[in-house]
Amino acid sequence: MENNVLIFGHKSPDTDTIMSSMIMENLEKKLGNVNAKAVRLGEVNKETKFILDYLGMDAPELVSEIPDNQEVILVDHNDPVQSVDNIGNAKVLKVVDHHCVNFSVSNPLYYRAEPVGCTATVLYKLYKENDIEIDKKIATLMLSAIASDTLVLKSPTTTEYDKKVVKKLEEITGLDINVYGVDMLKAGTDISDFTPEQVINIDSKLFEKDNKKFRIAQVNTADLDSIFKNQVYFEQAINNNIEKTISKNNTEDSIPKDKNLFLGRRFLIAEDNDINAEILCGLLDLYGAEYTVEENGEKAVSAFSSAAPGTYDAIIMDIQMPKMNGYEATRAIRNIGSPESKTIPIIAMTANAFAEDIQSALDSGMNAHISKPVDVSILLNTLNRLLKNNKDG
Repeated sequence: MENNVLIFGHKSPDTDTIMSSMIMENLEKKLGNVNAKAVRLGEVNKETKFILDYLGMDAPELVSEIPDNQEVILVDHNDPVQSVDNIGNAKVLKVVDHHCVNFSVSNPLYYRAEPVGCTATVLYKLYKENDIEIDKKIATLMLSAIASDTLVLKSPTTTEYDKKVVKKLEEITGLDINVYGVDMLKAGTDISDFTPEQVINIDSKLFEKDNKKFRIAQVNTADLDSIFKNQVYFEQAINNNIEKTISKNNTEDSIPKDKNLFLGRRFLIAEDNDINAEILCGLLDLYGAEYTVEENGEKAVSAFSSAAPGTYDAIIMDIQMPKMNGYEATRAIRNIGSPESKTIPIIAMTANAFAEDIQSALDSGMNAHISKPVDVSILLNTLNRLLKNNKDG
């Protein structure tokens, strides 16, 4: 890899990022840079896969890091926080982009950024300026990128030059952007088999301003009703994503430091897997908690109903259990009729993390949903938050 000049776009790559990397590789090789190699910093989305399948092309190689002093060319981004993690140790030779400039290096380089709707539009110019022929396959990559980034020329970021380029590309490819582009966008709008967390990360970019980091994500879908119907689950996914980011960047700040956080608290745990139960109990031990473990939902309901009021502060409920699953057990507890049975926090802890799984948990009367394998910071902070809310309520 060190002998190559790597060409890549931003993390969570969209269509323009993947297409532009491939277009730039072709341009560099035509200009004599035989070591140019397009790579990607994330998985391709459904829209991009539709294009690659249409052309019979493979996606660029996936990379997660690069060697120090690696020579690179950046396309469709210039902000370091959106790039490969160790971009600061790379030697950036060129940048071709259409975004605001947030970039600095110590070495001279070629930098081309224009206020157009798509990086592929800038690359079209570079082909023409260097008198490089645009064949049908490259033209299709360009047309696809522009159709994606400008939403088939309907986005407010679309420029007159984008439109002129599209007409030229339609002549080369024989494609109609209003037919091919719409088919392409439709392929990318099917999010039915994604979890809420996957949806919010399909096309997301990280930014940093005034020492604060924030992420902006966009999702294209033809089914807005489904998005708004499931708003609560997407909000929970966003909150979980924030907690995970904090945990990754600063573990000590995200995991509670107070080892007496749950001192005097007792939790009812319903878990049929001995190993999972042992791990969870060991974690709660570290924070001073006491607990009772039951191996199925039926026993958990019995333990709660027979205990004196105030015995348990919260319930951690597995879903897939024998005799009575977590949903059934939660409904049974909520229907006991005592004031405590209606208010005690119940947390679902399961490997099932799709939108319908979260909805089933909440519909059954649970207060939160945590997916397995469990992120320690999310579990501890969720427990702490629910206990505080229950006390305040």
